[in-house]
This record gives sequence, C-alpha cells and structure tokens, in this order.
Amino acid sequence: MVDFPLAHSGALVDQWLTEQGRTSVIAGSEPLCREDVEGLICANGGTGEGLDLSFRNLNSADLSGLRLRGAVLRGADLGHADLHDCDLFGADLRESDLFRADLQGAFLMRANLEGAFLLAVRINAQTELGAVHWGKGYISEWERMGLYDNAQSTYRQLHVWHRNSGYSDLAGEFLYREWVCRRKAAWAKASRGLNWWKPWLLLKPENWNGLLHFLFLVSFESLFGYGERPFRICFAAGGVILAFAVFYFFCPDPTGLWSENVLSRLWGCFYFSLVSFTTLGYGGWVDHPSPWARGIGGIESFIGLFITAMFLVTFTRKWSR
Repeated sequence: MVDFPLAHSGALVDQWLTEQGRTSVIAGSEPLCREDVEGLICANGGTGEGLDLSFRNLNSADLSGLRLRGAVLRGADLGHADLHDCDLFGADLRESDLFRADLQGAFLMRANLEGAFLLAVRINAQTELGAVHWGKGYISEWERMGLYDNAQSTYRQLHVWHRNSGYSDLAGEFLYREWVCRRKAAWAKASRGLNWWKPWLLLKPENWNGLLHFLFLVSFESLFGYGERPFRICFAAGGVILAFAVFYFFCPDPTGLWSENVLSRLWGCFYFSLVSFTTLGYGGWVDHPSPWARGIGGIESFIGLFITAMFLVTFTRKWSR
C-alpha cells in the first residue's frame, strides 16, 4: 500500500485509488466501499482530518464506526449509507446527500451540514448534533427547492431531537421553519385556485378554504411567529394602537374633549386608543363616549385582550422550557 499524505487533496485520493486499481471508483461508476475508505484513512496517517472525499459516490457504503472527524465530504452521495457510531466531529458535509442515511449514534458535533439533504435520516438519542452548523436561518435545501412536505419532515425530526436533547432554542428554530413550510405549502395550494381572469373560481370550497388557511397561517406568523417570535406581538400591539389612534383622529370627537391644537388632539387620540386597547377604562376622563366610539373601543379592547393573552402565553412557553 502506498503511504503518502492525503490531507486536503482530492487528486491524491485519485492517485491512491489508481494504485489500488479502482479506476471505476474515480470515474464514479462504482461507489467507494468500506475497504477504500479505510485504506484512505490509513494512508492519511490513520485520521480522517482533511481527507478530501468531496462529491464522491459513497451511496449505501458501510462506514459504521469509522473515524472521519474533520473529513471533507462536501457534496458527497451518502444516500442509504450506514454511518451509525461514525465519528464525524467537525466534518464538512455541506450539500451532501444523506437521504435515508443511518446516523444512529453518529458523533456530528461541530459538523457543517449547511444545505445537506436530510430527508428520512435515522437518528436516535445517541446521535450527537450539538453545535452543528446548519447555515443561515436553518433553511433546508428541500425548502429552497419548494419541496415543502420533505422540508417539514426534516424540520420535524430535527425539532424532536433537539427538544429531547435539551437544545430548546434550536428546537424552536426548527419548529418555526416547519410552520413556515406549512405556510408556503398552503400558498402553493391556494395560488393554484387563483385566476385573475376567472375570479369566480374562488367560490369553489376547496379554493376558498385553501386561501383562508393560508391567511390564517400568515396572520399567526406575523403576529407571534408561531410561538417562537414573542416580541413580534409588541410590534403588533403598537401597530393596532397607532392605527386606531389615527382612526379616532379623523373621526368626530368621541369624547367632546378634543383640543383644537393638533398635537394635543393627537395625544388625546393616542391615549383614548391606549386605554381602549389595554381595557384600562376611561375613568372620569370620558363620562359618556359617543355610541360609535363605544363600539369601536369595544372592538379594540377585544383585540387588546387577545394580543395580551397571546403574548403572555407565548412568552411564558418560550422562556420556561
């Protein structure tokens, strides 16, 4: 067996395979097998550090228990590969295909999984995914491709693992991405029933229900981020208060106390909206609001109660887990 440094060199990997008569592997017509990878690790000084297996065909390979920490597996085909108990600490797995790969007991701490295809991977409590680099926004390639059902399955699996392993913040991020995919899938379904030249198609129950489902998800995402963005509710509350204040400003005086001064009138409208939203009560400031103001104020109070309760529930849920 030829012994030379292989670190950071795909060309040297090809040279080693040529020495072993494995030219079909270099051409990609045949996948690397366990013996090939073991030989490459041995030639690399007994370590996987820097071993460049980028874009190699490792489909269905048995790599269980191998020490591949620090290996470069970017874009590699690891579909159906047996990686259980494999040491992949700090490995570069960007854009790799891990479809149905067995990652039970694998050590993936600090690995780079940005853009990796993770549909139906097998993980368990012994799999270590701590400090994994998932990329900006934890967005799966399935989601980028518009395959939202696949993305939901991946996010759900990662959410469960991180929740059970005590990584609550990351679990929340994957839960949020799952709901975002639900919203995108709902829009994809609803948009198929939209036709500006045939608006009557919206009268079909399936199209109407799909659009309502999409709007429901959009409102919940904007309001509190599906429970993972509680501070969005503060902006929603401020927006509601300001919107109603502007409405009061351009309507007849509901209290009989508005000043002719614009700034004083603006402050009065804002205060009237604020006490309506918070259900604080007008006290002696407004004895008898106009009938229309009572109705609008009641609507604002209902909205305020709903948003306040939603904030308390979301905030408590997020920070107590």
